Amino acid sequence: MLIECDRQKRQYRIALNNMSNGAELAADLSYLEGVPAGVLTFDFTHMAAGLTQETREAYLPGNFGFQPTISLLEIVSTIASFTERAAICPHHLAVVLPNKKSRVGRFLMDMGLPAILKKMKIDIGEANPANVELGRDDLTRKNLIPLTVVDTLFGGQPNFEVYEHILKRVETVFTEALPGEQSLINRFTGIVNEAIDNLVDYGQGGIIGGLCYPKIGEVEITMVNRYGGFGGTTPDEELEALIEACEGKTRRTNGGGIGIACYYLAPIIAIAIYHANRRYA
Repeated sequence: MLIECDRQKRQYRIALNNMSNGAELAADLSYLEGVPAGVLTFDFTHMAAGLTQETREAYLPGNFGFQPTISLLEIVSTIASFTERAAICPHHLAVVLPNKKSRVGRFLMDMGLPAILKKMKIDIGEANPANVELGRDDLTRKNLIPLTVVDTLFGGQPNFEVYEHILKRVETVFTEALPGEQSLINRFTGIVNEAIDNLVDYGQGGIIGGLCYPKIGEVEITMVNRYGGFGGTTPDEELEALIEACEGKTRRTNGGGIGIACYYLAPIIAIAIYHANRRYA
């Protein structure tokens, strides 16, 4: 949400909270087109520590934790797209994060948000959270995949060192969650492997991030492609294309953003696949 637009002082500020997404941020940025050059600040201090205070097992894992990774990645990818247009963007870009003494500040740091913003050459500051931190944190949560840029090297190939590191972390989590179920471990890891292949083949790389909640049996992995859609013109067509990709029937045409949420609820195993349908350039 655009909360400051002072054309005289040339100060512009966009507040980002837990429910902010790429479309909202893109709309705020479009409103600033043509304003005098100044300082544009992305303010993350409005992110609350917990989305919900729900603790009843019957109502989890829905909306449990700090931040849906799909929303966080959309925000980061939209900022990345904006910085890539810096040659024609007159603004000095800055970010204000919740300080590391706060729970939400520590969460964002552990997810690698400061590190990925530094790679974008954005000035980073800290401040107290704008909201009182209520509720309890899930101390079993693991940062499965901190925000990671999946780059393509010369010839369109991925950076295999990063690629293998991501897959190793994913396999380790599924191995811990599904002891003795090597076939299922291989299938889940294979789906993530295919998704990253799509990220590279369709979107020329992108950003990936993921969380694991062992207490409630949830693994959430989200990816946002650098370019394109995911082989369809509607959400249903894009979902169909993603399912075909996971079944090995993929047609390598044009790319798009995809997300994978894996829920291991032993002894019953289920997997839900959804798509982000976003791009950041």
